Amino acid sequence: MTNSPLEKFDVLYLYESFKKRTSNDISFGYFMLTLDWLYLLNLVELTENGDIKKCY
Repeated sequence: MTNSPLEKFDVLYLYESFKKRTSNDISFGYFMLTLDWLYLLNLVELTENGDIKKCY
């Protein structure tokens, strides 16, 4: 997300991008828990249509 010029990201797009960039086999559920933590830390926010927006 930090290297992308985009401000908003679809959750499935983020998950697929993560899977392509890493050799770690992480389930979608664990990926969503990671997004939950980022939200709790005010590093991302959720838009009205469900996209993820970075806050930094």
